[in-house]
Amino acid sequence: MNMEVIEVRVCPDCGVASSGTYCPACGEEMEPALPTVKHYLRELSREFVELDSKLVRTVPALFRPGFLMKEYTAGRRQRYMKPLRLYLLIGIVFFLFFGSMAKEKIQRPLPSHSGVLNLAVNTSNATHARQNGVAILTYVTEIAPYTILIFSAPLLALSLKILYGRRRLYVEHIIFSYYVCSLALIVFAPGVSLDSGDLTIAGLTAFLIYLFVAMRRVYADRGVALFLRFVTTTVAYFCLMALSLAISLGAAYIYGVLTGVIPKGASVYL
Repeated sequence: MNMEVIEVRVCPDCGVASSGTYCPACGEEMEPALPTVKHYLRELSREFVELDSKLVRTVPALFRPGFLMKEYTAGRRQRYMKPLRLYLLIGIVFFLFFGSMAKEKIQRPLPSHSGVLNLAVNTSNATHARQNGVAILTYVTEIAPYTILIFSAPLLALSLKILYGRRRLYVEHIIFSYYVCSLALIVFAPGVSLDSGDLTIAGLTAFLIYLFVAMRRVYADRGVALFLRFVTTTVAYFCLMALSLAISLGAAYIYGVLTGVIPKGASVYL
């Protein structure tokens, strides 16, 4: 009589014993081995293909106000990119492009009518003040993306939570905010990249229409209540953007002073 010997192994991660290939408790591989180059390349290509296919489906769907949010809450999630991943991907691409363009503009000669921001009352010649301003704005282009990406969506979700109270969970608001903020970065990109006031106004108009329709569809609001929440949310969003930039400016100035790039008490031309 043949008896099959079943080998029981211990999970290297959580310590649970199992005879399977993967741990039934945490999903870790029971007998891990370093992947071969062929395996690594196969996994890498699969990730790119999956990312590409999801991105192709997700970005067009993003332009349909409230659609992705309703799909997510309905449980249809595998066909689209995750909200946070989409937001970070769009944000990183936008700020990489914007940062390179902003640094080029910062290096331009100072116009004769440029304003002066006195961060500290002190006499300094225009050349040094301009150099200080260039240093601060350069730091801002490096700091601002992090403050905007980290704080804008969660704080916007918090404002929505305050507006809607117990009608929705905070996690629902933050998912909605990821989609809204992702769309905002896309529609504002042409105006920012081309330094065009007309395109910026067009992007702002598109964003406001999108936000209004998305709130109407996702939160099922109507009438005066919808309008008041829409106005409040819009004001909150742009206040958060201004706050993020102000924090970035302050952090850039402090960093410049601490590193000695900007003399303490120096005047700054921005």
